[in-house]
Parts: sequence; structure tokens; C-alpha cells
Amino acid sequence: MLNRPWIPAGIRFLLAFLLLDFIQYAAHYLRHSIPLLWRFHQVHHADHDVDLSTGVRFHPGDILFTQGVYLLTIAALAPPVLAVLCFELCSVAQALFSHANVALPPRIEKAVRLLVVTPEFHQIHHSTDAADQGSNLAVLFSCWDRLCGTCRRRARTGASELFYGVAEVSAEQSIRPLTMLALPFMKKGQASFLTDKRPAPVSPIL
Repeated sequence: MLNRPWIPAGIRFLLAFLLLDFIQYAAHYLRHSIPLLWRFHQVHHADHDVDLSTGVRFHPGDILFTQGVYLLTIAALAPPVLAVLCFELCSVAQALFSHANVALPPRIEKAVRLLVVTPEFHQIHHSTDAADQGSNLAVLFSCWDRLCGTCRRRARTGASELFYGVAEVSAEQSIRPLTMLALPFMKKGQASFLTDKRPAPVSPIL
């Protein structure tokens, strides 16, 4: 689609960059909407301490789906190599930034989130509340959430009562690598694996 010589190089670069980011948003939406995909993606959400490490915490099955969609998109678009390289670098940096346990000054936060996903914007997505988890799905540019109606500026439970993680998985279980690898294949409520222990509250990034 984008390897047509009559399309100016600058336009091809911009379109490729935007389309790749939108595909990331769409894939993220599907991982929260389709139960089978959520089983794998919940490993990312099971982290009770959202920080830089959360940005690289994914189940292999989750990675297989997202990278498969991503590579198929590249095959269909045939975007400029430079556009893919730049997007990959920005995507990795943004994954670390949006999960970082940092707080931007309020004025800067409001300005920056108009363009890209900020830690405060993304922390709502990591709430244990299912409604919050289905919001703020954008990866790089925050505009996709506003355009697609998935934007949420405040957690439903309120900032003072925000919990991170998956409600059925305790903080202790969430840091066991083998347990997390097995999580997608476990039955919900299985007594030998899950507990009724509620996750500890965290101080929100505000």
C-alpha cells in the first residue's frame, strides 16, 4: 500500500508511522476484548508494582500475537524501512516511559498527554477494575483513545483507591515466573493457584 513511487517519501513515512501505531492500539483492544487473548495479556496486568519492568513483562503467547499482527501489517503496507526503525525505537522508549513510576508536573502532564501516553494516563489502564482496564489502550499517541471512545481521565474507583494488578492474582504469585507462564492455562478460581487475597493499595502517580 505504501510502496507506490508517486507517494512522496515524507507522506509515506508519516502514514506508516501513524498506521503502525494505530495497529498497536487495535491489537491492544483485541487483547482486552477476546477472552483467549486476555488470558495471555493478563500476565502483563498481573504486576502489582507498575514500573519500568512492567513495560517488558509479557507472556510469549502475547508476544506471538502482537508481533504476528505487526509483521503482517508491515507486509501489507510495505512502509519505508526508516519509518519502521523509527517507530520501533519510539515504541520501546514509550513502553518504558508510560510504565515508569514517575510523576510529571501537572501542567507538563496535561500538555504531554495531548500527544503521547503518559504514566498518569496509563496507570488507570493497570487498575484492577475491569472498566479501567478497557480504557486508555493507546501505545504511543493518546489520540486513538479519544477518537475511538476508550479514553478515561480518572479511574472509576477514584485516584485515592487505585489498585494495580489482576484481582485474582496475589502480589506474591505475580512475581513467580513459572506461575505467570502457566497463568493463561489455569482455570479462574482454581484453589491451588489463586487466592482471595486483595492486592495492596498503591500510591497513584499524580
